[in-house]
Amino acid sequence: MNIEITEKNGVKLAHVTNDTVVLKDVWSALDLVIMVRGKARVKNFTISKDLIAPELFDRATGFAEKIQAKLQKFGMRCAIYGDFSEFKDQAFVDFLDNCNRGDTLFFVPDREIGAERLSISLL
Repeated sequence: MNIEITEKNGVKLAHVTNDTVVLKDVWSALDLVIMVRGKARVKNFTISKDLIAPELFDRATGFAEKIQAKLQKFGMRCAIYGDFSEFKDQAFVDFLDNCNRGDTLFFVPDREIGAERLSISLL
């Protein structure tokens, strides 16, 4: 896993990249939070939808809510970027909308918009 640190509007951001899926379950999410928060010393990060197991996007698993809870617990914020138009499940679409109105987890079309969103929020 690679973590690139940048700064936007005076806010430090981590951009997580990798060749394979990084978020597979709650434990890997916790590992990622520890990596970004502990080693990179950053509380805001972006990650591609392609680096997340498809289960995250299935509301029945509760994975997305668990990830959101971990982020909140550790004072972290994340922007997941990618094309979310493929998701037609209304419950998941509502979840995305609710997240995008909050200040912990965002679903955005690209990394730059994610970085902008994380850099201007009030948290």
